[in-house]
Amino acid sequence: MKIKKSDVAMAVQWIEVQIAREDSFPFDQTNEKAAKKNLKALKDWRKCTSSVQDIREWADEWLTADNKKRFQEAIVAARSYKADSPINLTKDALKCLEQAAEAAELSPSELIIAHFSQPALDSGSTESGA
Repeated sequence: MKIKKSDVAMAVQWIEVQIAREDSFPFDQTNEKAAKKNLKALKDWRKCTSSVQDIREWADEWLTADNKKRFQEAIVAARSYKADSPINLTKDALKCLEQAAEAAELSPSELIIAHFSQPALDSGSTESGA
């Protein structure tokens, strides 16, 4: 299970929501043996610290293949959301960015992507209009 340190808060929240929402999480409680296993998994979760290693070990041991897939998809979705988060710029930096974007007939985001994309970096291009 691939979990980064930056994923910990989201991972803990996802597991807690699943526990609260689904009585059968992380197992299908169709029989007494599964119910006991589920209770053991929940007790182990309560003992877990919020470390990447503890969460990874718990997920690897207790999540079903379907739940592992859902968990990983939630982590990837959260990472994508973080990537679309706003950034803070000084007023001067914003003004420069907007002017350069207008001159290139691009949005500020498009200009940043064009300037810092891997091909531009590989070619050593540092053109900024200056």
